[in-house]
Amino acid sequence: VEVSVGSNLEHIVEGIALNGEPGVIWMDVTRQYGRLIDPINNKDHRAAGYNPCAEQSLESFECCTLVETYLNRHDSIEDYKRTLKFAYLYAKTVTLLPTHWEETNAIMQRNRRIGTSMSGVANFADRVGVPALREWMDQGYRTIQRYDNVYSEWLGIRESIKMTTIKPSGTVSILAGESPGVHWTPGGKYFNRTIRFANEDPMLPLFKMANYTVEPASESPNTTSVVYFPIKSDAARAERDVTIFEKMSLAATAQRYWSDNSVSVTISFDKDTESEHVGTVLHMYDGQLKTVSFLPSGNHTYPQMPYTQISEKEYTDASSKLFAIDLTGVYAGMASDAIGERYCTTDSCEIKFIKDNSKAN
Repeated sequence: VEVSVGSNLEHIVEGIALNGEPGVIWMDVTRQYGRLIDPINNKDHRAAGYNPCAEQSLESFECCTLVETYLNRHDSIEDYKRTLKFAYLYAKTVTLLPTHWEETNAIMQRNRRIGTSMSGVANFADRVGVPALREWMDQGYRTIQRYDNVYSEWLGIRESIKMTTIKPSGTVSILAGESPGVHWTPGGKYFNRTIRFANEDPMLPLFKMANYTVEPASESPNTTSVVYFPIKSDAARAERDVTIFEKMSLAATAQRYWSDNSVSVTISFDKDTESEHVGTVLHMYDGQLKTVSFLPSGNHTYPQMPYTQISEKEYTDASSKLFAIDLTGVYAGMASDAIGERYCTTDSCEIKFIKDNSKAN
C-alpha cells in the first residue's frame, strides 16, 4: 500500500501480523529524498512506483540498472572504494545502451538512474560493528558521487538522479558465501539450501550420483524433486536469532547512509512472540524507510523450506559423503538451463527454417 509519513496504519497491521501482507511504500519520502541523511532534493518527483522487489523507485517505462558488491570481500575501505569504481562504471555504461522503446530511452537519458548495491551487510555489521558499517556506507556513497560527477562530464551526459540501492539478493549472495542484501542469512552458519528440479531434468541423476539428498517434492511428487545442498557460511547469527527491532534498525541505517534509491527488505518475525510488535516498529520507523515488507515465521513452517538450519555435525556428515560432479555434459548443452534460446539475439535474429521441397514458394 502507498502511504505518507504520519499515516494511520492501524487498518493494515492485523493483516501484516497474520500473513505479512501488505507491504508498505512511502512515496512522499521516495520522491523528496535520496539518502535520508541528506536534505530534500526532489530529484525523483516523477517516480510512479517501484520495481517488484522495491529497491528501485521508477518512472513508468524506466529501467533498474543494478550491480552488486560484497562488503566482506575487502580488506580495507580503500579496497572497497576501488570495487565501487568498477561497479559504478559498469552500471553507468549500461545506461548508454539504447532499448527498443523510445519512451524508455528518453527517461533513461534524462535520469541515468543506476542501482549500485551492497550485500553481506548483516554479516559485516556482526563482524566489525554498526559504526564501521555507517562509515563504509557514507564514504562509499561519496566515492560514487565523485565518480558520477567526473565521468558524466567526460561522457557528456547527465549525472544520475540516484545511484545506490540495496537489492534483496538471495542465491547470488549464497554463491559468494554472504548474507543477502541487508538481511541476515536465513539458515545461519550451517544450513541446507533446497532447490526444486523437474523430475526429467538431466541434472537430477548427477546430484543422485554425487550423493546429494534428493526427495520427491511434497506439493508435486510426480513432477518435481527437491535437492538438499549443505551450506557453510560466514554468518555469525541466523535470521531467527535477530529481533524485529534490530532488523528494522539495520534497514534504516542502510537507507540513511547508503541507498538513495530504496532498501529492499523483508522483515521476518516470530509469529508467536513478535507479531504484536509489527505496529510498533512501523510507527517507530515511519519516515526512516521508503519501502518495507514483512514475513511471519515461527509456527508458520512448511515442509522442504528453502533454508533449513542444521548443526555443524549435520553439515560435516552431509558434505563428507558428497562426490564431485562431472559437469562436462552440462557445459556441452545437456542441462536444460544450458541450452541457449534462438530467435533474436543482440542485433540479429537466428530463426531456423525447414525447407519443404514439395511446395514451390
